[in-house]
Amino acid sequence: MANADSVAFYRSRAEDTATLLSILSGGVSVKAFVLFIALPQAFRLVEEYGIPPHESIELPLGTDLLKWLRDQHSSETSLGGDCVPLEHENHSEGFLCMLFAGDMSPASAQPDAFEAFQCSEAGRLADMRHVIELDQEMEFVREMFRALFDRLQQPAVIINRQSGQIQQANPAFEALVSLSPVEIIGKSLWRLGAFSGEWSFQQAIEESAGEKRPVLIRAAARFHMPTILGIWASFVDPETVCVTLADFSEQINLRNRLLEAEKRGAIFDLFRRIVHDLNNPLTAIRGFAQLMSTRASSPDDVKRDAFLIISQARRCNEILGQVRTMAQSTQRLNTKFDLNNLVTMSVGLHKIEAESRGVDIITSLSENLPAVTGNYYSVQSTLDEVVLNALESFREAGKTGIIQIATRRENEHVLLVVEDEAGGAPEPEKVFQPFYTTRRDPGHAGLGLTMVKAMAQEIGGEVDFRNTEKGSWFCLQLPISAP
Repeated sequence: MANADSVAFYRSRAEDTATLLSILSGGVSVKAFVLFIALPQAFRLVEEYGIPPHESIELPLGTDLLKWLRDQHSSETSLGGDCVPLEHENHSEGFLCMLFAGDMSPASAQPDAFEAFQCSEAGRLADMRHVIELDQEMEFVREMFRALFDRLQQPAVIINRQSGQIQQANPAFEALVSLSPVEIIGKSLWRLGAFSGEWSFQQAIEESAGEKRPVLIRAAARFHMPTILGIWASFVDPETVCVTLADFSEQINLRNRLLEAEKRGAIFDLFRRIVHDLNNPLTAIRGFAQLMSTRASSPDDVKRDAFLIISQARRCNEILGQVRTMAQSTQRLNTKFDLNNLVTMSVGLHKIEAESRGVDIITSLSENLPAVTGNYYSVQSTLDEVVLNALESFREAGKTGIIQIATRRENEHVLLVVEDEAGGAPEPEKVFQPFYTTRRDPGHAGLGLTMVKAMAQEIGGEVDFRNTEKGSWFCLQLPISAP
């Protein structure tokens, strides 16, 4: 349907148009007229005079327009009439239908003036047709947007920027707040029970939309709301904002657990190295002490001291054995798992941060990939570290690009390959060395890749890293689990 304001604009000229028609037809009073646009399947009435007003009306193409006009006019006066086609650039745009008092027609009008009037009306109807077509196109776009909006898996709403009044909410949002559409539409977003509290939800939306990045907030624990919400907001127009919500509670908790696990693993690895490094000199000390205690030429006081050295060295060996046992008992066991699921979850964790930096994470996961053997948390922590290193490199280089993550089978192994265009590592030969890291995160120990390499070699896999022309290439090779 045509824009109501546009139709009203054209109808506001009706009385002036009737006066002009009366002059052009030799001063005979024009009793009624209507202007129609010729649409593909109907006639659209856009301007009227002398008949009851119509908001918007469409008539079938086969309609006798002049008869329709006479039927609408209630005067008993003898009325003549005519239906004049209006063309614009040799294209039929519509019809001007007129009723006169008496037997009059456009043939009796002033020819040149009436022809100019026809051209003017035809051009005006052409403009009106363009308005209608644009409005129909916009309605199609709006319908498509509504369909896509409703299919979003993440909860989303469209709101007024100032008042927070909800104009549209998708089913995922309705499920999140456990409210029906009637209870949501027209209400202010930051007055809903789930979003009210001491924290400023409105401020978080403005910050996200203005800086074009996600914002994390701690939400009120009401309805089915998560504790930690990720907000991504973008302006639809100066007064309207589209807000998408994401639950980051589980991801952040998992990330914290992985960090704690990495720290514990680093400590136990350090224990094992200490045990290994101290055992060698202790063995030598015990050996020399035993020689001193059994040598006949050794004085009695030296033999007594040697026995004391032997006993204390043995005690150190027992303490180191206890440390080794504790480290081995707390070491996580290797299991079999689906590598594609691990990649999908990890990508979901980093996708919003990547998009905020103008980086696309593209996955190419091989179908029917067999389960692999390995330490699930170490592999996930490694993938997180590789992706975060790439994002940090993109940020430092001040550019955007692509991170590609792929899985595929190769003989009896499955490969996890990560490539980026971020410029590469400054010292690629050191990435597997303990405590080496390029990350500025103070909580990052720099042992993730070291532990993964040890794990991979222990179970018959391998790990590799190198710089490329545009960035870096990382590959983790894991053995396929036995059926």
